[in-house]
Amino acid sequence: MLRVSRWLLLILNTGNWLFLVGALVAMVILLCDVGGLAAHVTRTAAAGARPALLNAVEVLIAVGILVVFPVYRLFRRLLAILATVEAGNPFQRANARQLRDNLEATI
Repeated sequence: MLRVSRWLLLILNTGNWLFLVGALVAMVILLCDVGGLAAHVTRTAAAGARPALLNAVEVLIAVGILVVFPVYRLFRRLLAILATVEAGNPFQRANARQLRDNLEATI
């Protein structure tokens, strides 16, 4: 079970970084307006709504980019807890503190 948990966290962490790369590429494409992509995306929007729609998409991408780093920190802490459990120390005070801090950070 620990091995599966570790692999799952590693896969999720890799996906987290791949999301960052994809979001940065999308942001560059939207900011540079490569190939009229913005015109294609906003074709059905009203003429005045086009800049607002693109700004909203850029803000959503920026928020997604900012979320990558706290998620990475969370995954790193969970991997550290798994490492201590795999080493045979499941009831360390540091593990309990990290779990409590992670829970408080997500609430």
